[in-house]
Amino acid sequence: MVRYDINDDATRFSEDALTQRFEMIYGVGKTPQIAEAPGRANVIDEHVDYEGGVALPFALRQRVRFVFRARDDDRLNVVSDDAVVNEDTGYMYLKALHQARRDNPKVSSEIDPRFLRYIAGPFCYFSSHDDPRGADVLVASDVPLGAGCSSSTALVVAASLAARACNPGFKLAKCLDGKDAFFRGIVECKWEFSGVQGGCMDHLAVVYGRHDCIVSVDCREERVASVDGAGAYIATAATFVLLDTCVKHDLEKSPYTERRLSCALCVAALPASIKCLRDAADQGVDKALALIDSIEAEVGIVTANRGRHVVQEICRVRRCATLLRKGAWRDVGALLYEAHASLRDLFEASCPELDAAVEAARDVEGVLGARMVGGGFGGAVLALCAPGTDGERVARAWRGAYVDGTRPEPRVFPVAPGAGAALDGTPCVDVAALWAAPGAPVEAAPPGAERAPSDWLKDLAARPVARGASDAAAMATYEAYMAAELAKMDD
Repeated sequence: MVRYDINDDATRFSEDALTQRFEMIYGVGKTPQIAEAPGRANVIDEHVDYEGGVALPFALRQRVRFVFRARDDDRLNVVSDDAVVNEDTGYMYLKALHQARRDNPKVSSEIDPRFLRYIAGPFCYFSSHDDPRGADVLVASDVPLGAGCSSSTALVVAASLAARACNPGFKLAKCLDGKDAFFRGIVECKWEFSGVQGGCMDHLAVVYGRHDCIVSVDCREERVASVDGAGAYIATAATFVLLDTCVKHDLEKSPYTERRLSCALCVAALPASIKCLRDAADQGVDKALALIDSIEAEVGIVTANRGRHVVQEICRVRRCATLLRKGAWRDVGALLYEAHASLRDLFEASCPELDAAVEAARDVEGVLGARMVGGGFGGAVLALCAPGTDGERVARAWRGAYVDGTRPEPRVFPVAPGAGAALDGTPCVDVAALWAAPGAPVEAAPPGAERAPSDWLKDLAARPVARGASDAAAMATYEAYMAAELAKMDD
């Protein structure tokens, strides 16, 4: 039997290699299924999705692979391919999570280890509370972590595909507003279990990505749609290079939520007809900026500047889409530099390393524009080059221009638009069973902020997956503890 090297990216992500490693952990049995979801980058559109904006992301070719075999009970076992001494392993009982979440919704974002939140969440969202079905899971990924490339969203999407496959009898309820129930569930699941309410742009890119295409998305409508009156997918042969500063991007611990609240304050101060900053931007950049000017005295210049960035960014997205279709690469590059300056000066979402990377890109032959990607406060910078540019050469030159001995060593590599999420090799958008919503329409109440955090669920998943008889005593003790906690709930 061929033994695949876990450190060899050329072979370790093949179906045979993934299946072999899965069976080494969980044993030989029914052939496991594989759900895949890509990371994402975005050409331009930062911090507009939660204000109903339009965006131009693309799915990456780097992907999360979620290898799973359905179980006939509610246990969820997870091992990460990159686990170090079981740090990224864990297990959970879905009935316990359902019960705890009904009692106190805030427990969702307290699960420890944190990576398990993004797996347990979908299995909770897409299963019934009385008969949830779990899975044995192996996660393998080459999506950069903490780089603003939506590695957590990719994990949530892949886990959601698996959860639906493992729980085919679960009747997904329709959305009262007519939006897609499965996609809405993915978005809300990520919000709840991460503890950060963002937008839906990442999810749209991950689900609906297309090879060699930039995806036009409308975040207000939660769908792929043209942002400039032409087609929703923009074919591109441009060369993109990503510099990951290795300054970890962690929205849960960053000022992300404060930035979002600043935007909400702007909306609250504007006329009642403005429901989100997209409504202002749709009036054109001059009128939108005049509206923000009119509320500056009330909300303050800092908050007003946050609004100025958002309305201008939405307008930049529309212009960028038209320029991309024309192949006006230098003009697109100029917009990227402009967008980064706005994120740095108005929205204040950059950091010294991101700014240094953008400035270093200006000195690299072939780079036409660059800007930070993702939520900011760390992460990565995306550089645009004309079609035919040698991305590897640009990566080497950019690294040389950036490294100065005082900053963390960066990772620099070409990236390209790839396909969206898939289940067993079939694009998930083509798997009808995933999207079926035969349940009666419901409107679930959001988690109550007034409820106290749970004390007992924090360590619920902080246990290694049992790999042999030596773990039996620890497992028995833990399962007895779980049974006692559930009994307390029933009382």
